[in-house]
Amino acid sequence: MTQPTFDFDAVDGGDDSESALTPQTSASDAMGRTDLADAPDTMSIGEAIRAVNDALHAGLGGLLWLRGEIHNARVSRGNRYFELVDDAEGRADVRQRPKVSAQLFAQSYQRVVPKLERAGVRLGEGLCVRMRGSFEVFGPSGRMNFRVVDVDPEFTLGNLAVQRDALLKRLVAEGLLEANAALPMPLVPVRVGVVTSPDSEGWRDFRTNLDESGIGFRLHLARAVVQGANAPIQVSRALRRLADRRDLDVIAIVRGGGSKSDLATFDHEYVARAIAASPVPVLTGVGHDNDRSIADEVAHTACKTPTACAQVLIDRVRDFEQQLDRRSAELGHVASRTLSGCRRTLDDHGERVQQLAGAALSGSRRRLARTSHELAASSRRTLEAADAHLSNRHERAGRAVERTLRDESRRVDTNAAAVWRALPTALARARHHLDLVAAKVAAVDPRSALERGWSITTAPDGRLVRRIADVATGDTVTTRLRDGRLTSTVRSVEPAERDGSDGRD
Repeated sequence: MTQPTFDFDAVDGGDDSESALTPQTSASDAMGRTDLADAPDTMSIGEAIRAVNDALHAGLGGLLWLRGEIHNARVSRGNRYFELVDDAEGRADVRQRPKVSAQLFAQSYQRVVPKLERAGVRLGEGLCVRMRGSFEVFGPSGRMNFRVVDVDPEFTLGNLAVQRDALLKRLVAEGLLEANAALPMPLVPVRVGVVTSPDSEGWRDFRTNLDESGIGFRLHLARAVVQGANAPIQVSRALRRLADRRDLDVIAIVRGGGSKSDLATFDHEYVARAIAASPVPVLTGVGHDNDRSIADEVAHTACKTPTACAQVLIDRVRDFEQQLDRRSAELGHVASRTLSGCRRTLDDHGERVQQLAGAALSGSRRRLARTSHELAASSRRTLEAADAHLSNRHERAGRAVERTLRDESRRVDTNAAAVWRALPTALARARHHLDLVAAKVAAVDPRSALERGWSITTAPDGRLVRRIADVATGDTVTTRLRDGRLTSTVRSVEPAERDGSDGRD
């Protein structure tokens, strides 16, 4: 099915048959009826673009200065292509701001490079610039471009300075400029979080200096780009990630040197506030000797370079080691003096104790000799008296033992005669008692029950079956009879009917 592709309505109110070009009307027929090239007030696309360009040059006076932020920059064959985005619209989203495509061709770029380098400005993503050029519509694309021929680096530096001063005033007013500096620096900062690009020379210099120190530093790298439009967000996020770890002594932000515009990341409010909010001291090693950023102002310790930042950490640990050495030496001196004093005191006390002990020992010897003499005399008297008393008691004991032996002999003879007289009667009573016990045992002997026609049933585990609860359906039971055994399988278990009796016949 064919669908129409064009349908132009008439705009001059003429006859419909002549004023509309329909899908059924060929372009050659239309050209045959009217020579469009000679139509009055009609321009070709090229003529219109040239007229627009002439009007732009005439209306804007040719070259003009524009200011804006560089975004979506790229380089092709030495030419710089980018978007110049309005920086005064107050919209955070770059996509919602007015913008224009811009070009800085290689020849013009080579002219402005020396001026940019002298000022310390490098064109890059997110940089606010003032550029001179002209608007023109490029015929093949139909797009309007701004062709740049010159750049004002002083405007960029001035804009950065104004933003920097305004941010510093806000930080001072909020009390954030000294917040991180007020944190105590750990005595041994060996657990170090690092915010930098892993491919940067600053990271290599920082790590190499720490490795060569011989100290056991433990580094935790939080990757972030350190220049460009996205750098402030990435650096601040990396700082927050390290701050959330809660196992670090310090955080170091390091980056090698660069132009003033390259280091604008570290004048950004995001980075400054992330440093001020850090719960651990933050050290900066950004740029070269003449560069000082807002990050340096807010940080606990600002160093000129990554190498200097590493040296601060090394010196801190070395200072602690030296303090330990000094304290150890002082402690050794104190201990030595104390031991010397104790030895002198001990020697003095030893001499005094020896003197007192000698005097006491002499007195004790005299008392001991006197006591020994008295004890010997007393012992002789006691032994003599005990010997006389013992002889007397020995004679009396001998006479008493003889009397006791005679009395006991008569009593044994009397008891023996009584036992022999009572022995037959006792034996008869014992024999009768044994007969009674034997009768009772025979009455309860299972074999007697078997002889009387009873049987004995045991469960599979050998227990005696006394009630139906002792077995279950399917169990194998053994029944013992007078003349042998039966092995049975329980088919069913039926309880006896309750009739009020105790279940016994």
